[in-house]
Amino acid sequence: MINEIIFNGMSNSELDLILTYFKPQPPTPKVIKQEIPYMNGAYDFSNIYGEQAYNERKISCKLQFVSKNRGFLYTKYSQILEWLLTNNKVRLEYSFEPGLYYMAKVESAPSWDLFAICGSLDFDFIAYPFKTSTDLEGSSQLWDTFNFETDIMQESIFNVVGTKTINLYNPGAKRITPNIICSAAMSIIKSGITYNFSIGSTKDFRVMLEKGLNNLTISGTGNIEFEFRKEVF
Repeated sequence: MINEIIFNGMSNSELDLILTYFKPQPPTPKVIKQEIPYMNGAYDFSNIYGEQAYNERKISCKLQFVSKNRGFLYTKYSQILEWLLTNNKVRLEYSFEPGLYYMAKVESAPSWDLFAICGSLDFDFIAYPFKTSTDLEGSSQLWDTFNFETDIMQESIFNVVGTKTINLYNPGAKRITPNIICSAAMSIIKSGITYNFSIGSTKDFRVMLEKGLNNLTISGTGNIEFEFRKEVF
């Protein structure tokens, strides 16, 4: 397998660049503490919403390339900057992590060195804390990226006539808000609370899939689909 990244719709190989290293750092927990006068210690609000939050992660990279002469080296450097410096976080894939991608951005211009007709660039991607699956979970999941150690084969599209109880499994490391597509008006009961959905596509941030098994009761007549991707460290 080639050591390669795909970023901003293009791989380093397409620019004749050699990826020397790709080093993702783990995200650090976001710690929110408040000290109170005359209190021993401090209140920790890091988990106030029921789930630990994380800071962005850093991915250190090094690219090397060879050109005809120094003039071409400067031209190549300009091409690389145009490729790397995006306005927003975009999809970043790494060849040795198939089936997953980062959402990342280069926030500082790469440092670079010239050696005769060779160039070397060092830079950091700043990325969303979690990696995201390239495939939707459930019915739309593809076999060629299926991981038999971590993935779950399950249905994500259901036909409902009256009332149906279903189980959805979130195999990721954090809670996920699915996109819910209904062919008719439906209601979903989760943890004893009823949520109503109209025809079409809806993302209700009150309806989150917890890590692991989720038991849902659906009422209505028609098809309902849950679109979501797992997020992992």
